[in-house]
Amino acid sequence: MPSQQEKKMLSLKEAYGNKAVLKLFPKPDYSHISPNIKVDKAIWIPFDDIYIDDEEGNIARSDGQDPSHIEDLKHSFSAGVILNEELGAVRRQPEGSPKPWVLKYGYGRTLAQKELGVKGWAFNPIEGTDTEIEDVQSFENEPKTPKSTNKEKDIIRVKSKQVKQGRISNNEDDIYANLKKTYPRRGKQSLDRIAAGIFE
Repeated sequence: MPSQQEKKMLSLKEAYGNKAVLKLFPKPDYSHISPNIKVDKAIWIPFDDIYIDDEEGNIARSDGQDPSHIEDLKHSFSAGVILNEELGAVRRQPEGSPKPWVLKYGYGRTLAQKELGVKGWAFNPIEGTDTEIEDVQSFENEPKTPKSTNKEKDIIRVKSKQVKQGRISNNEDDIYANLKKTYPRRGKQSLDRIAAGIFE
C-alpha cells in the first residue's frame, strides 16, 4: 500500500468539494489567546460567498499581500494540496450582509487560489470578540515551530546515497521524478541544480 507521500497529490480543483478531503485538514486551537474563541470544523465555501478585503480586513498586514508572496503560493498550490496545512478562517457576517462570510485570515492563500481558477476553498469558521479575532489574525502570521530549510547540498547528499545504495535507480528521469514527488514545493531551477549535483 503506498504511503501518503507516494500517493498522487490532489490538485486544488480535484480537492475542492470533496467531503473526504475536508476531514483531513487540521483544526487550529487558539485557546492560548482566549478559551472563548470557537473554531468550527472546515467547510467548503465558494469565494463568491466571502467578503475579501486585503486592504482593510487584513489587519495583520498593514500593506496587504506582497504580490511575490502570492506568486510563491500559486507555485506551491499548483504542485498540489498538502492536507496537513491549516486553512484560512472566516467569520459569519450579520444577517442582511451582501455576503454571508468575511475572510479573517488566509488572504495570501485565498488570493493565490482564486488566481489559479478554483471556485472556492475550505475554511474554518471562527467566532470570538473583535479583539480576540484580531489577536488570532496577528498570531496566525507567526511562524510555526522553526525549521531550517533544506539546503540543496543536503538534498544532493541524501539522494546520492539512495542512488548509490540502489534505492532509487540511477536514471535521470527516475531521479527527477523522485525529486518532484519528495519536494513538490521546490522550484524547477532548484530541482535542476539538485539533479545535476546528484550526477556529479
